[in-house]
Amino acid sequence: MQFVRNIWAGVAGPGVAEVDTVEAARLIDQQNAVVIDVRTEAEYAAGRIPNARHVSLRQLPAHIGGLEKYKDRPIVVNCRTGSRSRSAVAYLAENGFEEVYNLKGGLMAWARARQTIEN
Repeated sequence: MQFVRNIWAGVAGPGVAEVDTVEAARLIDQQNAVVIDVRTEAEYAAGRIPNARHVSLRQLPAHIGGLEKYKDRPIVVNCRTGSRSRSAVAYLAENGFEEVYNLKGGLMAWARARQTIEN
């Protein structure tokens, strides 16, 4: 819980890179971007962007080592609305991930854009 409090204390400032659904889809399709879903397990199980890897925001610090293998690829981070994922993007950037983006509007925007959601 302390990690989440620290993130919300201001780490996810205006410098967080964001992409809309069109740009996220382009990164996924053309640049082999990795999608990281930081929602809860229940939210993730209810529907997600195809091939998204699940690492809840609370568990991100514990799983940062396992994500190191993706440092050479673009990373798109999503949550439900884009708020929690902004925090995750800031955290990843602070830990050396250079090409990491928040999905603006989150999974809700993805669904509104009629992009594929898998269960």
